[in-house]
Amino acid sequence: MIESEKKFIKSFICSTIAVIIGFFIELVIGQSTQIWKYPLNIMLIASLIFLIGFTHIYYKKSKIYRFTTHIYSTLGILSVTLILLLALGFIPQEISSDSKGLSNLSYLYHNITTSIPFSICLFTLLYILGLIILKKKTQKTIRYISFQLNHISLWIAIAVGMFGAPDKAEYKIVVEPEQIAQHGYTNTGIYQKVPVSLMLNSFTIERYPDILAILHKENETITETDTIEIKSLSTDYQIGGKYISVLEQGNNYIKLTSTNKEDTLLLSQNKPFAPWDETEVIAWQQGKPRHYKAQITLEYKKEILQKDIEINKPVIIDNYYIYLESYEFKHNNKLPIIILRLVKDPWYKIMHLALWGILIGAGLLIFVGPVYKTNNIKIDQND
Repeated sequence: MIESEKKFIKSFICSTIAVIIGFFIELVIGQSTQIWKYPLNIMLIASLIFLIGFTHIYYKKSKIYRFTTHIYSTLGILSVTLILLLALGFIPQEISSDSKGLSNLSYLYHNITTSIPFSICLFTLLYILGLIILKKKTQKTIRYISFQLNHISLWIAIAVGMFGAPDKAEYKIVVEPEQIAQHGYTNTGIYQKVPVSLMLNSFTIERYPDILAILHKENETITETDTIEIKSLSTDYQIGGKYISVLEQGNNYIKLTSTNKEDTLLLSQNKPFAPWDETEVIAWQQGKPRHYKAQITLEYKKEILQKDIEINKPVIIDNYYIYLESYEFKHNNKLPIIILRLVKDPWYKIMHLALWGILIGAGLLIFVGPVYKTNNIKIDQND
């Protein structure tokens, strides 16, 4: 077995043991790293930077230093971290119910990203990455600058994601029509007062066309014989050999008339079917939302503002981000119930800059290309 493989196996085993110890610690104390809030997280970051600098200055020639900064040792801890990340795809995170009734083991399963084992992996990665940054020999080249920009930005991104997470506040706010919302639900289902007051003024939806279909039933077999798209109210449509006119369209219903029907047909989400004749039924399918936005009035620090809010276009006020998450119409109301998500993340801008640094550094590394090592070969030439 070559030396590189030995270092990888040793690193993987040591990382696995550290994670197992972290699991036992959390199962015993039942406490995640959410306790690392400001200013404790600032103190921990400063302590980590001091530890990295101290190790680099006084233990640079030690075997542990050389082992830690070896690329295969880094791959070992990355492999263990990847295993924990894969678990996120199988275990639901951020439960919506009150976590106080959960056992320590269940709480750990549902909070992997803030668990002690996961934090151990990230702490080790930050320690190794910091040593690698300091170990790199200073050069006045684009390659050196891009390497440091990429790795320092990556270090900041991991540190912010790990130590800054407990400072993040997030609420889900239900805004009823013609009511002022001043409370929201945390991720654990706790109902709390939020720092803003919100009220829905208007709500607009752009939908894909509604669809009407004629269904034929024969010998317990249902087949679709004709379909049309409803694009406007002023147009007469032909379906199943008959002409219809759309009288009215709402958020959850449609009203129409037909040449062979004296009464109007009312189709809704609760009753999307209606008899057409002895063997056929007309069915309505509402067009799916293509785009929707809400106009809200909000009060923050005695200042009243009116803002438009859309999907992926949050309202930003101070350090708060207000996202439009979903909506629901009830009882044929003109305005729906909307679900807003209020997020405050003091570390967001730092993370944003770090991600840009990673992208720029990686782009410069790709631009300058890889390093090619060649052996110096002396060639004698006869005159």
